[in-house]
Amino acid sequence: MIRGWWQRVSVAILWAALAGCAARAAPAPWSPGNLQPQISGWQQYFAITWEVKHQDRGALLEGYITNIWGMSARDLQVLVNGYDGAGQQVGQLIAWGPPGGIQPGDRVYFDVTVPAGAATYDVSVFSWKWIKPPSGAAEPRIARHPGD
Repeated sequence: MIRGWWQRVSVAILWAALAGCAARAAPAPWSPGNLQPQISGWQQYFAITWEVKHQDRGALLEGYITNIWGMSARDLQVLVNGYDGAGQQVGQLIAWGPPGGIQPGDRVYFDVTVPAGAATYDVSVFSWKWIKPPSGAAEPRIARHPGD
């Protein structure tokens, strides 16, 4: 009795996981707009490297976000702008960055699936929340970007 129940639960979990992967692979639609990162000069806090892998229904933008500031951050979101061959914006979207936080000096992986229709892309850190050190903790240190 328990074995049959466990097998049904295992199959249900497997199907839910597969459905989640399929849903994640479907790109969000481009939205028109003129969104900008919420913090002007975000590049003093984070560095982004990324590359494009073209797919059937769009493209996968994957790369790394490096925290070059002296405080931990969480709830990162990335802003992706897509442009056509003439440099005109076809749309933009906001996606969640890596789950969890990012410590000073650390680098974390992210990926965003975007719809077809863009020839080039721009990726920036749209928003984040700083994790404040506990009271009495040492002052934050500034992590230097490699090459500085």
